[in-house]
Amino acid sequence: MNGMEKAALCFCNSNLAWGGGERWHLTAARHFASQGYTVTLAAGRESALGLAAARLLEREPGLALRLRLADWRFGNLDFLRPIKMARFAHFLHIQGIRRLILALPADLKAGAAAVRFLSPSSRPDLFYRRGSAIPVSPTWTNRFFYGALRGVIANSQETARGVMAGGKLIAPSKISVIYNGVEAEEFDRLLADQTGDTPSPRRGGPDRALVIGNAGRLTKQKGHKYLLHMSAELKKRGVRHRLLMAGSGELLEDLEKLAARLGLEAGRGLDSDKEVVFAGFMENMAPFWRKIDIFVLGSLWEGFGYVLAEAMLAQKPICAFNCNSMPELVLEGQNGFLAAPPQPGEDEAAGGRLAEMVLRLHAKPDLAHGLGRAGRALCLERFSQKKAMAALERVLDI
Repeated sequence: MNGMEKAALCFCNSNLAWGGGERWHLTAARHFASQGYTVTLAAGRESALGLAAARLLEREPGLALRLRLADWRFGNLDFLRPIKMARFAHFLHIQGIRRLILALPADLKAGAAAVRFLSPSSRPDLFYRRGSAIPVSPTWTNRFFYGALRGVIANSQETARGVMAGGKLIAPSKISVIYNGVEAEEFDRLLADQTGDTPSPRRGGPDRALVIGNAGRLTKQKGHKYLLHMSAELKKRGVRHRLLMAGSGELLEDLEKLAARLGLEAGRGLDSDKEVVFAGFMENMAPFWRKIDIFVLGSLWEGFGYVLAEAMLAQKPICAFNCNSMPELVLEGQNGFLAAPPQPGEDEAAGGRLAEMVLRLHAKPDLAHGLGRAGRALCLERFSQKKAMAALERVLDI
């Protein structure tokens, strides 16, 4: 924006659970509030994002002068409820919102519907932050809602390709790729041990137990079953190891049953000494990063894998499948290795491909060490929080 006026911003995210998108919205809201913008975070007060925002304001009470939490959530059909849409439009008007950044498809529909209750001169510019690399169908309804947008913010090239749809949804010129940023100094501070040391790769070798890490919600998307097949293959080959998985989700019991069928001993909690450890949700991930040697991701798709960037900061070599947006973060032979993605019905074979990459790193600790160091340098160059927020400011034109 021109002049001294700073635009009033609203970040709207109706998701109940915590994930990369929620982290992005909270980080962006905090950044702009600290820069003197008036920022509203529209989220359910009892959602994971709402609770995280409340904790942030408790830790940094000075932000409350610029950052407020508003209790708004939208379902997929709320755009058809004129009273609620009119109320949201009135809220945007009285708050003087000039940029509305939307998170979910339900938020996109609600935002596009609500601003129609406002006069053209008082309507905020709408931006949709797309965090999923799943393609969007160019239906007439999607074309209508995307047509109300000033721009789409995609978190990876793969995500951008998913919304291009041959230009039928929105002009490609309105799509901006902004990789998620990571704050290296804050990460290092949390990861540093009591001596104040900064993170460094663990030097393993064939004669010591290997610790393989994974972090993510226990959902089908994350491909944990392939990790269990990987672990079974490593055990078959006599490799002493532990598979440490951080995260909670609906597949926990199914995965525990699969581990048992594969002959793997499984336990819960970070301190478990079993072969497979389901550590659960970890708000503080520092102990996880300090324990592991190699990070393995079994995901079938990711918009932007925050956890991959964090593994890079922690100087862990990475193994993942060569699909979706993974090659944008994992560069073959530079900071890790990529395997052919799973095909239907080849769970064991896909796990075997992950095991082959792990064995290569385990047999050559100097190689693993070098990939870890290179990964951190790559992360600092490509995914810094400062660069991400500067790019976002340009896209929002503020």
